[in-house]
This record gives sequence, C-alpha cells and structure tokens, in this order.
Amino acid sequence: MICVACSGGGGGSSTPQPQPVPPPNNGPTIVLASIPSALDERQSFALNASQSNDADSDPLTYQVEFAPSDLARLTDGSAAPNWIVETPEVNQDEVVTMTVTVSDGQTSVSESLDFTIVNYARNPLSSKWGTRAIVTQTQTPPIARLGGAILFRSIVTCTH
Repeated sequence: MICVACSGGGGGSSTPQPQPVPPPNNGPTIVLASIPSALDERQSFALNASQSNDADSDPLTYQVEFAPSDLARLTDGSAAPNWIVETPEVNQDEVVTMTVTVSDGQTSVSESLDFTIVNYARNPLSSKWGTRAIVTQTQTPPIARLGGAILFRSIVTCTH
C-alpha cells in the first residue's frame, strides 16, 4: 500500500517578497591631462585619460575620435587610457577637434578639445625635428687646387 500526503495550501494567502531595487548607475567621470593647443606638423603628443574613473568601480572603455579624421591618429600600439597622438604634414594651419568618450557600459561621457597643427616650410635639417631651424650655407673663395679640381670650403650654420 502506498500512502501519499499532499497539502493544497488552501485557505491562506502569501505576501510576495519585495525584490531589491538595484542602485542607480553613477556615470563615469572623464579626466584628461592637458594637451598642447598648437604643435608643428608631423609631431606627436601624449593623450592621458588615466585619471578618469567610475564611482561604482565599473570597468571603463575609451574611444578617441578626430575631426577631420585624416589630420590626427593614435599611434599603433598605444593602449588606453594613455595614447600617443600623431599629426601629418599639412599644407596650411589646421584645427583638429579631438573627442574622448569614456563609458562604464551603461553611461557614456565625452569631452572635446581643439588643437592646431601648424604648417611651415621645412629646411632639410629641420624636417626631422620639427623645429623652425634656419640653415645658411656660405661658400668661401677657393682655398686650394688638387690636381685639376678647385677646393672650396662651405660653412653651414643652423640656428633656431
């Protein structure tokens, strides 16, 4: 013989248990280190957003955009939130708007900064370093004869 006991639970009422309400999300705070307001073409600068934070300690993601997009780029291999920004050679002074966006997965905040890429005519010695060097070459009167060749002395002066 099998005996099964069952209870229908009738007659009583149950009160639903309140579900906890998750706390509201606190969005991230974006903090950017200062950047140059102007720099020579073909130069780079550091962009640092490492002080950005989230009050809820949510992990942050970062995005950097430039407008116009062809006038600046992040150096390959530079990792968030510390980047190296490179600028190209330009034919005239150009203003670039850089927008950095920080997100905690629920809320995003952005900050935009402008900087100017300064164009200048390069001298052969200054193109590598980006300084405005002035190169002057002076040739002196002949100083010697060697075989059938005449030797001159050239003096090259480079000033900043």
